Amino acid sequence: MLPQAKCSASRSKIAQRGCVSIYNPLVFLNAKHPPQLGVVAQCPPDAVQRHRHIALAQPKLIVLLGAVSVRHVLGLNEGIMRARGRWETYQNPQLGHPVPVMPTLHPAFLLRQPGAKRLVWRDLLTISDKIDSLGLA
Repeated sequence: MLPQAKCSASRSKIAQRGCVSIYNPLVFLNAKHPPQLGVVAQCPPDAVQRHRHIALAQPKLIVLLGAVSVRHVLGLNEGIMRARGRWETYQNPQLGHPVPVMPTLHPAFLLRQPGAKRLVWRDLLTISDKIDSLGLA
């Protein structure tokens, strides 16, 4: 089951309107050696469950934090600096509709590189615009 929380009153548009689900696409992670797609694909519970969890959440929009999430949810091998800030589409037959996806930088990266926060801020503004255009706000 996905961890979900009813959002309390907040200044965030997302928090005011509904639920936010947080899901780690990998149940194991070694920061020094990120898992490769082939290794993850050999772990059926992880590979299958990842897409099943997303389908159960019925997302209208997905935000991926960091290169590992982008690689394992979208299957993109390009670096996060190239992928971030650009809308992608998540396809899952269990959902029945495409879902817009915005890759952005992982919070741990921002702790190491505080100057990159401006990039994430731009991504968040773009996400906010998409929420408005989809009528989710």
